[in-house]
Amino acid sequence: MIELVVVIVLLGILAAFSLPRYANLTTAANISVLESIGAAVLSAANIVHTKALVLGVQGEPNSTIDLDGDGVDDIELRYGYPAASRAPSGFRDPNNVFKAMDSNSTIDLAWGTNAPPASFVVITTASIQGSSGGKVNRNAIEDTNCYLRYDHAASPGAPPTVTYVTNDC
Repeated sequence: MIELVVVIVLLGILAAFSLPRYANLTTAANISVLESIGAAVLSAANIVHTKALVLGVQGEPNSTIDLDGDGVDDIELRYGYPAASRAPSGFRDPNNVFKAMDSNSTIDLAWGTNAPPASFVVITTASIQGSSGGKVNRNAIEDTNCYLRYDHAASPGAPPTVTYVTNDC
């Protein structure tokens, strides 16, 4: 009987030391996921900017281009980079930086924008936000305190920026 008590006490001590380490691993993993998403967002933005350079629209404050070659403009640009906008009439959501990303890579992401004319998109994983992904209320994402923010280009020659909020990851 004494051996059983000693084993239970030892297991309790081990659990007390390992639980905080596990929590830190979860936080680090969530932050790494956000950083990977941020890199994918900026990579997609740079690919779109390359097409904007070819088409000569990189200096325009507002323009649209056709990404998929179907002859219909399907993404909004700000100074040649994907906008952080909601879909206006004639466009389907997402028509912002998400349109430039592979649809398979965005299926598990939740995103929202500020009020039109939108200047930023907030993005997190659907599991962190507690939804099935897709467009959701921006405040619900910001309330997680574990998201990234994509601000579209604000002037000619200025690239978009990605910032991270990781207080509660």
